[in-house]
Amino acid sequence: MSAGAGRGKRADASALTDFAGPQLAALGIVVATPAVFAILTWFNGSLLHFSIPVLAALYGLIACCLLGGFKLQLALRNARRSALAAAAGLGVSATLATLLVASHPADAAIHLGVTFVELVTGFCLWSLFSAGWALLRRPFLIALAIGILGQVIVGYCLMLSARHVPHFDWVGFRAGTSHVRQLGFYGTALCCLGAGLLATAKTRPSRIVFFILTTIGFAWNDLSGGRAAFGGGIGGVLLVWLLAPKERRKQLALLLAGAFLLAMPLSLVVVPSPYWGLKSILGRLFGFKTVQLFASGRLFLWIGALRGFLASPLIGHGEGQFIFEVGGRLWNHPHDSILQFLYQWGLIGTTCVLIMVGPIVTDIRRAARSAPDVALPAGGALVGLLLMSLLEGSLYHVFPVAVVAICLAILASTDGQSEPAGETRR
Repeated sequence: MSAGAGRGKRADASALTDFAGPQLAALGIVVATPAVFAILTWFNGSLLHFSIPVLAALYGLIACCLLGGFKLQLALRNARRSALAAAAGLGVSATLATLLVASHPADAAIHLGVTFVELVTGFCLWSLFSAGWALLRRPFLIALAIGILGQVIVGYCLMLSARHVPHFDWVGFRAGTSHVRQLGFYGTALCCLGAGLLATAKTRPSRIVFFILTTIGFAWNDLSGGRAAFGGGIGGVLLVWLLAPKERRKQLALLLAGAFLLAMPLSLVVVPSPYWGLKSILGRLFGFKTVQLFASGRLFLWIGALRGFLASPLIGHGEGQFIFEVGGRLWNHPHDSILQFLYQWGLIGTTCVLIMVGPIVTDIRRAARSAPDVALPAGGALVGLLLMSLLEGSLYHVFPVAVVAICLAILASTDGQSEPAGETRR
């Protein structure tokens, strides 16, 4: 064994043993939340409203950050001034929309409060990942992948338990979801996280583990029957491959292709409803003869969202209003993140979000060079969910937005980092 390899192993061991209580608690929350969310909502569907278990977990992460050394003054001093100004602008604009435009201001205020919690969680994590919690970034992503695996296991067991239940609602499948397509939130995040971890794995056993995670993520996407998840997963994994070190791309391509192909027969072992599975994906990709059918009714939602935006273009209508004003109390969002943002926040709020998030997304390539061990899995999951959001509600529901916030925090924490992975400038 070389001296460098020995130091690397000792550093890894130190990273595992030196985590403090708040850090371990944060990891525990990330691991437990997806499975707990699936179990609780299976037995109590009302918890799906505002994703209450996930929201509680975000409060827990904020508490861990406060106990783990978060300093507001230091965080504000290190943050981009443009991002802070944009956050303030979004807050003012969204508040005005809630008070002046929203047809149901109480609902708009609750949704805005949830958005605020998600922003605070991401901000706190970014501050600590940039300093004292830098060594926690990759374990955090691994914990997130393991947590999502827990949701997959629980969801599959619940699906098997309901296979012979007469007249079971297979579309509104409640396992941390309110619709079977939302299983793709978990599948897309898992296959992209797994691919990024696989691309940067140092040992053969870890590569085997991350290959399995990637395969299961692809299979869960296939089983969900969702075209958006299917495409988002492929897009996020493809980004991981493009940003991976050149010397690893050939082997990585074989592994990722193997995971993708192996996932297909795995997803066909049990398909409980025609609305699930690869047959559903392929049938809706190639079987519809009109644009309206191909879009699964989304054209109505897109046109309604666009008209609503034009009616209040500056500050939008407020959060959570789409279901009342366009969706006929059935559709929560327009199934397109761009139209969703424009409808609820208008040009001002949407521009503020782009100012906050845009530099992080466009800088993924730089982050992949300076800190590939965290940037590849975080970047892959982020881009996969963003791509999915163009046809689904992955930036409306709390859990996928929480995953996006974590990935953004980790990517932003690599800003200016030129040292090897695991070391920081502070």
